[in-house]
Amino acid sequence: MKKISLAIFAAVLAAGIILACTACSPNYVNTSGNYRAATAEEVAAATENVDMELSDTFRMYYLIDIEGDGVKLLIEYDGMMRISDSGITAKLSLDLEMSGSVGSTTSSTSSDYDVYIDNEYVYMSDGKSKVKTPIDSQNVGIELPSFEFGNILDGISDPGNDCEIAEFGNTVKIRMKADLSDIIDTAFGIGIGSDISAEFYVITESGKLTGIAAKCDGKIEAEEERTDIKVDIQLASTDEEIEPPSDLDEYEAKSVSIGA
Repeated sequence: MKKISLAIFAAVLAAGIILACTACSPNYVNTSGNYRAATAEEVAAATENVDMELSDTFRMYYLIDIEGDGVKLLIEYDGMMRISDSGITAKLSLDLEMSGSVGSTTSSTSSDYDVYIDNEYVYMSDGKSKVKTPIDSQNVGIELPSFEFGNILDGISDPGNDCEIAEFGNTVKIRMKADLSDIIDTAFGIGIGSDISAEFYVITESGKLTGIAAKCDGKIEAEEERTDIKVDIQLASTDEEIEPPSDLDEYEAKSVSIGA
């Protein structure tokens, strides 16, 4: 059985830290609240008897968008996923935008896909064609999130972190703030100047984990070029069922390459 942890977000931020996202995000994980400063001991006490696993089925939102001098990249997943002992099922929309300039030449591409995943195939439709690719194919063209599960509070309740907590009724919200500037400067080397902050959220209701989120905001400057950064990732438990598209028999089996 899975255990969703902040390691997911650490991996995502490490892989996409030079990226930025737009402001139009869904509110699957409601992070608003009247937060107050909390010690590691208070965070541990507030979650002592909480089931720190999301439900097998959860809503997933993942948005990364980089926009700097002559470069733009947008990757957006929005939908539902189910992880169980029998495998992964997912139904989501996928939007891609890429543009860049080399000298006086500018190129751009934009693609929107509806995606359905079962234990056998990845089904993709762009409104013009419908294709399916075996789930174990190396040519699917998209990469499913890699889930490495551990304790949800790893990194949050460590002494020295800036933790806050909001409690009302049966709901507990925990927020950890972190400055990633030094990490980015070290990772990318001399000549990099960054100003990047991140917030991680854990939401529990009635003794069960119901949502986790990561938000990153800031900028990276190098060689007089600037990249603005904003990342929004949300996972929220749901009891809704994932219904397969009614036209799966219309999909043609072939390899696909997104953005081609």
